[in-house]
Amino acid sequence: MVLLTTLALAHFAGLKPPATLTIPDNSLPFRRGTDAKGKNVFPGQILQWNYWDRALDSGELSMNPQGFGSMPSNQPFHPTKAFTLKARIRLEKDAAGRIFDKVSPGKRDGLFLEVQPGRRLRLVVGSFTLSSNPVLTLGKEHTVAAVFGAQESDAFLVVDGQIVALYRTGR
Repeated sequence: MVLLTTLALAHFAGLKPPATLTIPDNSLPFRRGTDAKGKNVFPGQILQWNYWDRALDSGELSMNPQGFGSMPSNQPFHPTKAFTLKARIRLEKDAAGRIFDKVSPGKRDGLFLEVQPGRRLRLVVGSFTLSSNPVLTLGKEHTVAAVFGAQESDAFLVVDGQIVALYRTGR
């Protein structure tokens, strides 16, 4: 499997990566399976979900340090420096749809994790985007995660315990 990185794409395009990545500050609600307008519905099932307002390391990701739905729904999710999103999903058709959403539709004022046509994962945080190659299998359960603000790298996507996309600022 080929590892697709935003840094590599920037290098080949002659662009310099940003020195740091930031999370837009917003008070938008945190949603699962849809966007704010009820569109971009996840094309399958979200069987279990977790989120943390810090970057988990690979050991923590594999251990599931808290039960599903780690942050109670009445607890605001407003990460400022780092976060981890994790879900067990089953993709039932090859279409786009949100796994997690905390952004105004059509704007770059928040963050979201979604599947894209071609069975790819995509994380968007403000103006930053990280995408994977095709990594999901229709009808199969997968554990997916997005980690933003980690010390070893600033962002990475994980599917079934394997890093499938990675971004480093070059610090």
